Amino acid sequence: MQINPFINKILIVFCFLFSIIISSQSTTYNNSTTITLPTSVTKATVQTWGGGGKGGSKIFAFSSGTTGGAGGGGGGAYSISTLSGLTGSYDVIVGMGSSSTAPGGNSSFTKGGFDLVLSRGGNSASNNTNSGATGGSIGTFIGGNGGNNGLGGGGSSAGTNSNGNNAFDENGAIAPTGGGNGGDGKTSQGNGSDGIYPGGGGGGAFRSGFFSGSRNGGKGANGKVIVCLFPANAGTISGYSTVCQGDSAVSYTIPAISNATSYNWSYSGTGATISGSSNSVNINFSASATSGDLTVYGVNECGDGELATSVITVNTTPTAGYSYVISPLNNGEVTFTNTSTNATSFLWDFDDTNTSTSINPIHTFSANGTYNVKLTSTNSCGSDEETLELIIDNNILGVEDEILNTFSLYPNPVTSDRIKLTLPNEIEDFNITISSILGQELFSNEFRNGYNKIHNIDVANYKSGIYFITVSTSKGKATKRLIIR
Repeated sequence: MQINPFINKILIVFCFLFSIIISSQSTTYNNSTTITLPTSVTKATVQTWGGGGKGGSKIFAFSSGTTGGAGGGGGGAYSISTLSGLTGSYDVIVGMGSSSTAPGGNSSFTKGGFDLVLSRGGNSASNNTNSGATGGSIGTFIGGNGGNNGLGGGGSSAGTNSNGNNAFDENGAIAPTGGGNGGDGKTSQGNGSDGIYPGGGGGGAFRSGFFSGSRNGGKGANGKVIVCLFPANAGTISGYSTVCQGDSAVSYTIPAISNATSYNWSYSGTGATISGSSNSVNINFSASATSGDLTVYGVNECGDGELATSVITVNTTPTAGYSYVISPLNNGEVTFTNTSTNATSFLWDFDDTNTSTSINPIHTFSANGTYNVKLTSTNSCGSDEETLELIIDNNILGVEDEILNTFSLYPNPVTSDRIKLTLPNEIEDFNITISSILGQELFSNEFRNGYNKIHNIDVANYKSGIYFITVSTSKGKATKRLIIR
């Protein structure tokens, strides 16, 4: 079946216009209708212009037939409001300009009979009355009053309401003149002109001469409604929540945001460079990057949508480190203290074919010698090593004077405030030293021995733990482990 070429052209034009409408975020309505918002769009800026009032006519009559002008029509009010939490269908009501003595129509954005945004239409001027009509009384900016004696009709005014000045133009900016202009008003007669901008009042008529007949006031301009839909709220960001310093080209995506013409990505941490501006971006994390929040929201001509946030933890590579204490009593026993940072697992290589994965191991070397003990500290971002040289010589760990080795220490472990120490009768002058497990000297004093004498040492102020007590003479020394509980 062939389609009439004329109809075919109409269909092409309609499809073109329809494609423009559905791709635009801002829609202008010049007639009343019902609209249904996209499911995911919940925010919009709505502008309404009330219809303009008609200018007054100068009607010939013996009682009012003298030269003069009628008042201009009042301008419709202008309103603008940003609405949130929108859903479903709304009524768009466009107020028509008046062509009679009735006011211009109200324009509104309405749901269930409740006006969310409202602009009242301007009043119309009475015939043969030189005073201008008042503008719309409700709106963000109330309508301007019509001018007197045939001057222009009032536009939507920012409060001045003076002789039809300050009408709002198509873009919501203040226009240079008011609504409709009247007849010349001073030198010649004529009908008032119609309102110019949305909601502009009609101009008042002017007539000259007793027998010149009637002159008509101008029609008020129609109002209009503009609905500008914001982007939909952003969804969930997909991508790694944990990364490493130095990682590059890490991908993050978000489902396409309805009604968005661009995307705004940002990162609250430091050292991250974002590449891309669509719903998918790549991030390079520097070697000094820090953790932060990744956010994104949609943008269009109407404004910004609600943002989505993803918390990103940036891990650093570990740093290995440790210290150690060689026990002077238990031959070859070494206590290792791990000082690594940012590590989650550990591997110790004691250089004697033995290993350990403990955090703070205690290891006994079975033979004298030099050992290069290596600690490897690891996390998900890599590993680091620390190697220290230990010298184990069991010949010098214990007793230097065998006679001293017979001194007794009790109770051990000690749970009271004092320990008792006895030495062989052959020893006369000696020194007692108490040290912590880390080698810090906590007590030192000289004593003189006597036959079968018991020496009391106060340990009341010592915390529970392992200590070393050393007895020294001019011939040597001996050390024993002291446990305080």
